[in-house]
Amino acid sequence: MTKVNQAIHTGLEVLRQELNPKHPEFEASVIECLTQYLALLSEWNPKVDLVAPNTTSYWIEHHLLDSAAAGIILEREFGTAASVLDIGSGAGLPGLIIAILNPKRRVILVEPRAKRVSFLKEARRVLALAQLEVVEKRLEDLGQEFRGIDLAIHRALKLDQSALKALKEILVPSGKLLSMESETQASPVDAPVVTSLVAKTTHVYTLPSGIRRRISVQQRMSPTSSDTGFCKNL
Repeated sequence: MTKVNQAIHTGLEVLRQELNPKHPEFEASVIECLTQYLALLSEWNPKVDLVAPNTTSYWIEHHLLDSAAAGIILEREFGTAASVLDIGSGAGLPGLIIAILNPKRRVILVEPRAKRVSFLKEARRVLALAQLEVVEKRLEDLGQEFRGIDLAIHRALKLDQSALKALKEILVPSGKLLSMESETQASPVDAPVVTSLVAKTTHVYTLPSGIRRRISVQQRMSPTSSDTGFCKNL
């Protein structure tokens, strides 16, 4: 096992024990797939500017393991079958990592920038992720074929009111919006609509280095309840 393989394996095991100890230990094929993803990221990043330049160990901790934590929490809270739409996927964080952890789950990566879409499609091909869909569009431009999604997730991206209105049309009636953020970060939703997006649940987790992160969950409400279509936990 290489140093990269070992770092990924150790980090995943720490997260698994913290977030979902009932989940079986991740198979070697998952570790290898994540390692291949990192190799692709290293190859493409100088050309496409997918993430800020840094060391491999930093990318593992701050990007790969952070996204993997989301995948582990998703499975614990919502099961293995829920469909996931990653808004502004960029380098595939977190959606591509979620797909690697559970290749049978339907995951849709929505990304409007052509060069990043090229990277995502190449990653899908190399990693043989048949259930992964890559869509070169803005969230607001998605068609009816993408309606009926269970979960939408975003990371390092602030959502404005137009994006929230688009989600109202895409998510199932009980659908949820998940926002990945630092534990002390302000709401990643535009201020004019924040009162309509009170978090239903917050999942706090700690990365192996000790960095505290959270996933805030908002649930869609009935069409007549709010302009944005999301609700409080009453």
